[in-house]
Amino acid sequence: MGKTMISLLSFPLPLDALGLGRLIHDRTDPRKGFFDPTILPTKPKPDVSPSDIHNFADMVKSTHAVDLEASLTRFASAFLRTKAKSFDELKSCLVKEYILSNADSWYDTIISEEATRRWIERSKMRGKDVYLVTGYRTLLDAALSTSSSSGVHGGGTAHLPVGALAGNPDDSLDIKGKAQVDSAKSHNLTMLVPGERVFAVQYLKIKFKPFSSDKVDSSYLASHNRWIEMLTVRGEEAENDGLEAVLVEDFDDGDDTCYTF
Repeated sequence: MGKTMISLLSFPLPLDALGLGRLIHDRTDPRKGFFDPTILPTKPKPDVSPSDIHNFADMVKSTHAVDLEASLTRFASAFLRTKAKSFDELKSCLVKEYILSNADSWYDTIISEEATRRWIERSKMRGKDVYLVTGYRTLLDAALSTSSSSGVHGGGTAHLPVGALAGNPDDSLDIKGKAQVDSAKSHNLTMLVPGERVFAVQYLKIKFKPFSSDKVDSSYLASHNRWIEMLTVRGEEAENDGLEAVLVEDFDDGDDTCYTF
């Protein structure tokens, strides 16, 4: 489907906090409003293809990972409560990738279900964007080291739940931070993220295309992703009572997005 977009999360999440094939609203925190198709009566199961990529430091040095380094720098600054200038060193035992093997086929399966359509309609009525999670990247036992501009003297270690920072409600993720001062104006900071944690989500956007049932025939509605809307505002007669929900690439390049790296 052309170039795939990847969104960098606001903070690393445990594997069980996400699910391939889910529909989500928030690219930086997929837990904020989502629809899990695996709970549908038909119990569909996504075909997942896991693979090892390469060392994290090598990934960050690549052209397409510039935004990733900037995002992780901001994350480290929030955690260590200082102004990190850049990463001197990024290490990880392994970077893994989990991909939804056939996103188009999966989408055709779930979009034909009434529960999926109702969730999409509610999202549209509330002005929410909808994305299909087609993959994610994880870090294993990552160690992130930065240089920082600060006048703090001395050294120390902190071990805190990430729920205490960056607005993350997940207190199960413990991150260990360590600071060692080199001078009155700069010091080294290290953030350790234990276990396997998701740091980026791969997705396709769902674009809404309203239409009028009076202007189409029955063959037009044969497509899985077109239907007559079930949820309407009381007393309102909409000219376009049909909805087409199409998978598209999202070219809204924000600070949290980049192309596949």
